[in-house]
Amino acid sequence: MKFPRMRFSVKRLMLVIAMTSIVLGLTVEIPRVWRRQRFCKERAELFTNCAISSRRHWQKAWAELERTERFFRKLHDLGSEPVPIASLAQPSGDPDVERLWFKRLVGYVKQTEGVQESEHSWGEHKVSPTAFVRWYSFLPEAQRDQVRKREAWTENYARMALAYRQAEARPWEPLPLETIKP
Repeated sequence: MKFPRMRFSVKRLMLVIAMTSIVLGLTVEIPRVWRRQRFCKERAELFTNCAISSRRHWQKAWAELERTERFFRKLHDLGSEPVPIASLAQPSGDPDVERLWFKRLVGYVKQTEGVQESEHSWGEHKVSPTAFVRWYSFLPEAQRDQVRKREAWTENYARMALAYRQAEARPWEPLPLETIKP
């Protein structure tokens, strides 16, 4: 038995090549698009979590700045008359904050007056509130800078999360550049 003879024309060859390239292209491109879409989804979730965490830190830094400014206003209102350290570090409900301000007040006394630790009880030592505020005047500005940086990081993370969400919907387009803008 004789096999039927195949006739190869240019038209048929072009059709076979086109069909083969479509099949090969799809077998390569579809998994790549799926991987890219999965990558974009993971990056969007990562940046969303970073934005949430950064916002939490930003809110904490903002609250700390408000507490510091409130404390400095209180000290400024007390005037320049020396007052015992124990009365300045009033209870705020948070022992860590109280301990922090007590340490700052003691550090101020050590650096400005040269008083050693063993000389007396720190709670009874008298400090001028306005002098302490002048000496520590850099603190609120440093905290404001920290709040501004946290806010910029939060915005950047949210922007990148949105960009990756959009890239997830269109995985064939170029990926967003991960720029840092704070």
